[in-house]
Amino acid sequence: METVVIFILILFVVVLALVGIFRKIKPTKNLKKENIPENLGAIENTSIQPLIAKLELALPDEYINQVKQRFLQQNAKVSEDELEWRIFELKRFFILTRVLKTVPMYSEEVDDVWHEMLMFTQAYQTFSEKFNGSMLHHKPNVQGGGDPGERAFFDWVFSQLFEVTTYSWSTWGDFFKNPLNPAQITEFKYKDKEYLKNKYFKITEESNQIVDYLITRLKEQSHQADEIHKRNEKGAFTKQQQYGDFSNTSLIMVFYSIYYYDQYWLMAKAYLYSSASNSSSGCTSAVFCGSATSSDKNSGGDSSCSSGDASCGGGGCSS
Repeated sequence: METVVIFILILFVVVLALVGIFRKIKPTKNLKKENIPENLGAIENTSIQPLIAKLELALPDEYINQVKQRFLQQNAKVSEDELEWRIFELKRFFILTRVLKTVPMYSEEVDDVWHEMLMFTQAYQTFSEKFNGSMLHHKPNVQGGGDPGERAFFDWVFSQLFEVTTYSWSTWGDFFKNPLNPAQITEFKYKDKEYLKNKYFKITEESNQIVDYLITRLKEQSHQADEIHKRNEKGAFTKQQQYGDFSNTSLIMVFYSIYYYDQYWLMAKAYLYSSASNSSSGCTSAVFCGSATSSDKNSGGDSSCSSGDASCGGGGCSS
């Protein structure tokens, strides 16, 4: 009897250890570089093209190829396709650094590529001067924490300018999980553009129209939130059904940040994450699988996608 008890205890410890290991393993990402959206996945009518063109001119193929070669040598477990996705997201991060005064780094995978770029000191300095006008300093913030409101503003701005793909969600972490600071929304609602530009944005020839667009969008959404609240105090929205353009879905974030700040996630998750597919193979083509966080699975958290999911990676998964 004593032997049986010991065996059960050992088995229990082994199971707990395996559960801990599997929790640390990220879901397998079915990545193909040919699915990467064109034009950095920019949302139409954002006036972002001149800034994208400036970025691409500042990053010669020779430099990028050197970074790829060194990175793959140093990281044997990363495929060429995944590296292309990391570079894609890093480029979008660089765009944000030219628009916002503060842009924390929230992705360890993307930060690793940025760090590799720094190894080519002369090439990186030339890139920085051409694109940024001065040295673009590396300021990692990939260990979590930080200001939740700052992360929320990152999510909101990102969703106004770029498509959110399955890889975006995976590498940056769940979008719209934190509420915007209500005081910040109030500023955008009532303050003039010059005040907001000076406080939150970098103004250049390429970014000025983008900033005007962002300010106008948040002003509009704050007023829309008021109108929705008049009709329905708890709000009523259409669920996001697939990855891609989240620029209108961000209105949900604004509404619950204003009216239910302390209950934000409890209220917002019903609309920001649709129900996950019951299929063991992942998502069906009609289902948006929002959260990659295990704790949110009951509220629609399944980050995997099937080969037929047209919403995967901005252009469909490849088998």
